[in-house]
Amino acid sequence: MAQLQSCTSAIRPSRWGLVLIVIFLASTVVWGQQRADSRIFIPADRAVNGDAYELTSTNRAMALDVDIAAFKAVAAPEMTISNVPLAPGLTVDLELREWNIVKEGANLVYGTEHGEEPITLGVRMYRGTVKGESESDVFLSFADGSLLGHVTTSDKSYEISTDFEVKPDGFRVPATSYPTDALPNSVINCGVNEDNLLDLLGGSLVDYDYEKYAEHLHAPPRTAANSIDYAAEGAWEGDVEYLGLFNGDGQAAADYMAGIIGEVSAVFERDLSVQLTISHMKIWTSPGAPGYPYKEAEVMSIALNETMNYWNQEENKKIDHAIAHTFSGKNWKNPIGIAFLDVLCPRRGNSPDAQGAYSAITRKNSARDRSVVTHETGHNFGANHTHYCGWGGEFNGAIDKCAPAEGGACFSVTEQTVGTIMSYCSHKELKFHPLVINRLKQKIRNEDCLIASKKLLIQPNLVIFANEIQGVPRDTVLETFFTNVGQYDSIEITGVLRDGADNEQFEILEGMPPFTLAPNETKRIAVRFKAELTVGAQMHLVYQHNGLNPPIKVTFEGYASDIRPILGLRNDFDEIMWTERFIGTINDTVQEDLYINLGVDGVLSEQTATLYITETWIDGPDKLDFQLLEGSAPIQLDGLEKASAAFRFAPTTPGSKKATFYIRSNSDGVPGTLDSLGLVGNGVTGPIMELALPDLIIDFGDVRKGSPRIDTVFENFFRNSGQVSLVYYTELQRTKGEENVFTASTISNLLKPGESDRLTFSFFAKPEHQLGLKQAQFIIISDNENQTYEVSNDTLHLVGNVLAPSSVPDNLEPDEFFYVTENPTTGSEVSFFLGPRQGEVGDLFIASLIDMNGREVWRQVGQFQTDQGDTWRLDAREWPSGVYYIRVSTTDEIRARKLTITW
Repeated sequence: MAQLQSCTSAIRPSRWGLVLIVIFLASTVVWGQQRADSRIFIPADRAVNGDAYELTSTNRAMALDVDIAAFKAVAAPEMTISNVPLAPGLTVDLELREWNIVKEGANLVYGTEHGEEPITLGVRMYRGTVKGESESDVFLSFADGSLLGHVTTSDKSYEISTDFEVKPDGFRVPATSYPTDALPNSVINCGVNEDNLLDLLGGSLVDYDYEKYAEHLHAPPRTAANSIDYAAEGAWEGDVEYLGLFNGDGQAAADYMAGIIGEVSAVFERDLSVQLTISHMKIWTSPGAPGYPYKEAEVMSIALNETMNYWNQEENKKIDHAIAHTFSGKNWKNPIGIAFLDVLCPRRGNSPDAQGAYSAITRKNSARDRSVVTHETGHNFGANHTHYCGWGGEFNGAIDKCAPAEGGACFSVTEQTVGTIMSYCSHKELKFHPLVINRLKQKIRNEDCLIASKKLLIQPNLVIFANEIQGVPRDTVLETFFTNVGQYDSIEITGVLRDGADNEQFEILEGMPPFTLAPNETKRIAVRFKAELTVGAQMHLVYQHNGLNPPIKVTFEGYASDIRPILGLRNDFDEIMWTERFIGTINDTVQEDLYINLGVDGVLSEQTATLYITETWIDGPDKLDFQLLEGSAPIQLDGLEKASAAFRFAPTTPGSKKATFYIRSNSDGVPGTLDSLGLVGNGVTGPIMELALPDLIIDFGDVRKGSPRIDTVFENFFRNSGQVSLVYYTELQRTKGEENVFTASTISNLLKPGESDRLTFSFFAKPEHQLGLKQAQFIIISDNENQTYEVSNDTLHLVGNVLAPSSVPDNLEPDEFFYVTENPTTGSEVSFFLGPRQGEVGDLFIASLIDMNGREVWRQVGQFQTDQGDTWRLDAREWPSGVYYIRVSTTDEIRARKLTITW
């Protein structure tokens, strides 16, 4: 096993930039061709190392040098590469078109110990043909240090792969071309077998009629896909050992993974018209990376379960993917691949889903790597092995007998034939068997998560005109009846077949084919039910189109009756009145049995037509102030049946409010029907508590210890500026420090609109009080007069500063919590830093600046918001020279710092 290098080397950027082109599905874009005149593929004068590729013969193998610099110089979306040597004496020209499988916005990351880091892919992929051979197939993937691909001519297939045993010479990448029939006749050991077949089944197996599809047995050769019907988003990951195959070179590991996926996609595009895309790629660089899932190294089925558990994690379910596949570099021998069967499009719900595939990667043998990934991905799509007994056909249920029977005993003796991708035959071709293709195409068409190039959706598929009035035609318009849910191609709706009993009772007013829908475009249909007969009428429509799904059938039914439903409203009242309600309040009312079907046409209620309430809404100048809470359409009422409703009135502005509640039903136009109801209310302004002190702080200033009581009087402190009465309550609470420092005169009272109340506060600086800041809170709560809801809740802060008899402060020694900048010689600012001591965060403080005579020239009430403190800057231009003190009072102490200003 190769040694891992540090993760820094695993994420180095590519040496060229790549602007991703769109994922082409049924592309019709034509680019100007670029011809490569300088040689890109150059015969090399060295022997082919057959052991590196496990070749049985090197007679037709050829050593090459691939000039990446020459390729970059001529690389274009469409190009021809001339003189490509495939074997001694065989040179071809390749006509190529660039092909990208990376989804726009794909999540491409390395999983490192420090989290995810981005991957920048440095690979360019091309599809095409050999010039002059329409039935040929070419895939090439170029990267800075590697190349992989294949060329299938009319008579032989060649693999082109990087020769990792030879050191690159500058921009020349050593490679080898060899015929695929030089590979050993060995069986790919897959972990899906008779013992675990049911355990690995995630979808549903379907038996197919072998004889019905027998014409596919000798189908013409398949060539490069010219159109793609679907794209399947893939989530691809590589374990730590996979990165180790590249000696820790993350760029090389990412480019190789993308190349293999591209080559596998080329097979799926050619045979199934479905492209495999990369929506997620993650290569893990360390087993210590957070969330690393791939730890099992002995039993591959356990490793597959690790993959399943990983993708069923809540965060990973959010990643868009139809399939999930792990590239492993562990030393797997038997098996070398395993996958769940029939698990396209895992769900995103809470239940765990069987999903995932696991492939052992060699790096050196790209043909084997491509084959195993293709095989296991085929399982995910729903393909069993070709020796599975559920296929039917000439081998009594199996397509071939290259391995012992699976899923039954349809044969007992094995025999070797030329196999296909899902077979265990010792020699096989890189293609799906026609019966496998047929099965997979049906599964692909039925999966919702695959991105379709063009797909027609018609909904609803059943439309009913229920109990219409005989002789009264009814029209309906379905705005988004037709939708092209495809993402890339237009759909032509070419015609419609029509039948059904009395279908002449319907008239299609709008939406008749032919017409065309662009991707995501919708179209409406308008249909009239004439209602001329009292028997039920049906119109079946089958729409013909060129989308990927079959013709679509929809049905219209219509029923007319001369027994008429009549919508009545309880007590025949014409409005709901709320009278006066305060602005901002919510006022709900339940109207029991509001609706009633009064349309009794006989003695018994069953002789009455059913009432269908199809639409309910509120309109009018003040419709936003009203809301229907219960009793909204659709509602169905038989004769004399009733239904309730609930309404809300929530005025947002003062004044009279009016709106109308409308009901649409199949009794519209029938005499006696009521189809509307008035909604009336009046929004009024409630009580509003207005305080005379907007900043909610009362500062009693500095008071010498033992001074007389200080009173502060507010004549109109409380005022009701609303339109109805309120009740208020007050409470004085000590915040910190001594009690009985503050008093307040008012406890509670009722205020009518426009009334106000006086408030008196007192501050005591008694001899026994400590020096420093005193504070309290005065809480004011007001309710409406009936005390059913709270109007306001305010807190007033009371502060005062108790000082010693001397005007000169002490406690002058600076510390880390309080210091000043002294003697400014330039500028006009004085600054000081003030921070809280332990336990003071959230406390109030009083900062003031006094002169030598004790006169205060600046004062500020503040609060310690955080434990970081703040720097205060004061404009000192108007201050005369002299000595000042900056004093700070808290509940615990008084601090001061001396400041000398000289101008």
